Amino acid sequence: MAALCKRFFKSRVLGAYYIYTPLPDNIEEPWRVVWIVIPVKMITNLASLAEFLGINHFVNTAVFFMSFQEVPPTSDENVTVMETTFNNVPVRVYVPTRKSEILRRGLFYVHGGGWCMGDAALFDYDFLSRRTADRLDAVVVSTNYRLAPKYHFPNQFEDVYNALRWLLRQEILEEYGIDSKRIGISGDSAGGNLAAAVTQQLIEDPDVKIKLKLQSLIYPALQTLDMDLPSYRKNRDSPFLSKSLMVRVWSEYFTTDRSLEKTMFFNQHVPMESSHLFKFVNWSSLLTEKFKKGHSYYSPNHGSSELAKKYPGFLDVRAAPLLADDNKLRGLPLIYIITCQYDVLRDDGLMYVTRLRNAGVQVTHNHIEDGFHGALSYNGLKIGYRIENQYMSWLSTVWGKDHKEQAVVIIWYVRFDSFGSALRKTAEGQHRGSSQPLNTEVSFLFLKLFIYFLLIFLKTRFPHIDQAGLKLLTSGDPPASASQSAGITGMSHRTQLFYFTYFIFLFLLEAKVSLFYCSAVDSQKLLVGTMREITNFHFCLFHQEKQ
Repeated sequence: MAALCKRFFKSRVLGAYYIYTPLPDNIEEPWRVVWIVIPVKMITNLASLAEFLGINHFVNTAVFFMSFQEVPPTSDENVTVMETTFNNVPVRVYVPTRKSEILRRGLFYVHGGGWCMGDAALFDYDFLSRRTADRLDAVVVSTNYRLAPKYHFPNQFEDVYNALRWLLRQEILEEYGIDSKRIGISGDSAGGNLAAAVTQQLIEDPDVKIKLKLQSLIYPALQTLDMDLPSYRKNRDSPFLSKSLMVRVWSEYFTTDRSLEKTMFFNQHVPMESSHLFKFVNWSSLLTEKFKKGHSYYSPNHGSSELAKKYPGFLDVRAAPLLADDNKLRGLPLIYIITCQYDVLRDDGLMYVTRLRNAGVQVTHNHIEDGFHGALSYNGLKIGYRIENQYMSWLSTVWGKDHKEQAVVIIWYVRFDSFGSALRKTAEGQHRGSSQPLNTEVSFLFLKLFIYFLLIFLKTRFPHIDQAGLKLLTSGDPPASASQSAGITGMSHRTQLFYFTYFIFLFLLEAKVSLFYCSAVDSQKLLVGTMREITNFHFCLFHQEKQ
């Protein structure tokens, strides 16, 4: 009986260890997050135990368990999926099944996994690539690359770069129906690192004539010099990505020699002769007060020159894109960076945002206050869908604009102020229920024809712009979305006439139509804001409120 109670007690303690996961107060759906973290804990512990007993390498055990999440390249009614090789590098290609009259956008995606794990075939990456291809009508190329511990830097970098260069050949783009003026790169975590590194390399490659037009980095790892950033301190024991695990995969990227891992963990790996590089990652000057508050900057202790000579990769800009000088950064295309508050890599992204903006690069920064590392990959969580929607919206907004050539973009700001809202309510209130008809069919026919001629003009005059920047700035009751095209027919004729008159009034007096002419030099200053597709605009901007 005593033995039975003892076993029961031990099982309870073990269960409590796995179930109890301290989370920040503002984490959404905490219990769902806990149940997602449990298998991650179990796999990490099993991998550590197998390595301790000399059975298997830590990474190989983790990869074994992750392989059960891989899915075959299965096509469906929306997306055709195929596996092939780009310059001997295995990739998955996702092509929308619906017909397109124009060349499609192209996205080159690099998966994460600490340069040691991960695969384009994993369910999370396959799911994201499918949704990207379907939602954005884009061709997505999700690349694989050789992994540590069998292969070390620069093999991962070279595989991604060679696959990207293959894609950017004109004949390959034509084969997959990709517009050479609308192609970008994305990556998360270690994939964000590789995406940033190959983008920097690409701008200096004279043999590649077709360049990337945008890049998006999702909680990327960008520097190897300082493992004592405020984000590393604050999230040292994070259940999503701890400091010890991040340092481990960094060191595995360069070598299986555990001595590098130990010196990196204590921030004693950079030799004196490389101390000048710290200016590129000095968080005391690159982070805002919000993120460095309560933390003091300490100059790192210098390490052995011998270690840096044996494994020079951790000082290479191809492994640490934050080490690029300002001259290299200035040539980069526009960029979208996601950082998460509860992530050891948070400050890598924050510092890159600061340096890019200082270099004059157009940056859109999305900081997720309740976010954590890997949030985008956790399907079923609200935060994952929210980050995905924000990421997709950015791609949809900026894609289609050629930032390297001269372009004219018309951006309308139609402002419905409280005065207009009051007039609308007054008109509806006074004329609701009126039995006296007022024929406005001719007026609305004129309005409809006017809008359609405008659409034709935009499509013919600016064929490279598939969306116009139409933003409804409302301070009163907001109008319905463009998809809610019903409503006008249910209004009284007098109200319809009022809407027509008020629209013309806004168009002539309040609508601000701005033309921005951007040369190649000024292209980064291009103002782009799209919240409505003009092809869905029609003549029904206004929607009757349900009373």
